[in-house]
Amino acid sequence: MGDAELVKNVNRFGSEVFKPLVSSNPGENVFFSPVSIAAAMSMVRMGATPSSSAEKELDRYLPCAGSLLRKLADELEMETDDVQTKFANSLWMSENLNPSYKEQIQQLNAFTEHLPETPEPINKWVEAQTNGLIKDLLDKIHPDTIAILVNAVYFRGLWALQFSPEDTTDHPFDLANGKKENCRMMSLVKNVMYRELPSGAKSVKLSYGKNREFYAVLTLPPKGKEPNPYEENSSTEFEMRKVSVKMPRFKVEFQSSVKETLRTIGIDAVFTQLGMLKGICTREDAFIGDVVHKAVVEVDEYGTKAAAATAVLMMTTSFDPREPIEFLVDRPFAITIMHKSGMVLFSGAINNPEFY
Repeated sequence: MGDAELVKNVNRFGSEVFKPLVSSNPGENVFFSPVSIAAAMSMVRMGATPSSSAEKELDRYLPCAGSLLRKLADELEMETDDVQTKFANSLWMSENLNPSYKEQIQQLNAFTEHLPETPEPINKWVEAQTNGLIKDLLDKIHPDTIAILVNAVYFRGLWALQFSPEDTTDHPFDLANGKKENCRMMSLVKNVMYRELPSGAKSVKLSYGKNREFYAVLTLPPKGKEPNPYEENSSTEFEMRKVSVKMPRFKVEFQSSVKETLRTIGIDAVFTQLGMLKGICTREDAFIGDVVHKAVVEVDEYGTKAAAATAVLMMTTSFDPREPIEFLVDRPFAITIMHKSGMVLFSGAINNPEFY
C-alpha cells in the first residue's frame, strides 16, 4: 500500500472516531491521537481470525495494519534539536498467546513482557515512552485479562516561528459553557500559511523546527459553531499571508474508553463475538474487553508537547503589503498536529482549555 493511501485510511479512521467521541463529550475538550488508536487496533488486526467478521470490520478502516506500524517506526520517528517524535508498541501476555503472534509483534520492534498482576509496570513503560506526559493509563488489570496491547506516541516540537514571551498578555477567552476566563494570550505577526473555508472557519498552519516536517493546524470556527479539526475542503488551499496570530498558552488532558466509539463506527465483532482472535490466542473464548486511550497536549511560546497512549485489553469471557489578517483564538478552536505527508498524529476540539 502506498503512502498516500495509508495516510488517507488513517485520517479517515480518525475522522470517524472523532464524531462519536465529540457526541459523547458535548462541550468538553476532546483531544486524541488517531494514529495511536489505529496502531493499537492494527496489532489486533494482525491476529484476527482469517475471513472472520473481525477481520472484515478492521479491514474497512485499517487494511494497512503492518504498513502503518512499519511506517511509524521507520519514517515518522525522528530526533533533532527542535523536533522529537517517538512511537512504541508493547505486548504484555499470558501463556495462552500463540508464539507466532508474539514473533510477528517482535518483528515490529515491539517490547514484549509477561502480563503483570498490577498495572504499575505497564504504566511505567508508557510514562517512559512519553517522557512523563502520560501517567496512570490503567487503573487495574482484571483477573480474566490474558493480554494487553499498548501503543505510545510522543511529540515535541519547537515553533519554526516562535512567539516572544514579552508579547504575551492577559486576554479573555470565551469557554464553550458560556463563561469567560482570562488566559495568557501569545502573539506574533508573521507570514504564515492561512486559509478561509466556505463554512466561515479560518485556519493557520504553524510549522515546527528548521526542517518543517511537522506542523500544527489551528482552526477557528465562526462564533457559535463547534470546532472540528477534520473540517476540510480540497478546493480551499492554504496561501502565504501576513497574519496577526493570537492564541492562548494552554494544556489539555483527555482520557476515555473508546470501546463504544469503535463499536459505533462498525468495529464490533472483536468486542462481542468469540473466536475472532485465533491468530493471537489459542483459546476460543478470547475477546477485547476494552480499549483505553489517554492524550495530553501543552502549548506555549516555544512550541508544543503532545503524547498519547492506547491500551487494548484482551480478555476471556514571504513579503505581503496587505494589512495583517487577524487570527484571534479567544473561543473554542480545533487543533491538529500533522506530518508533512498529511498523517494526523493528534487532533482535538478545545472547548475549555486549562490556561497556565
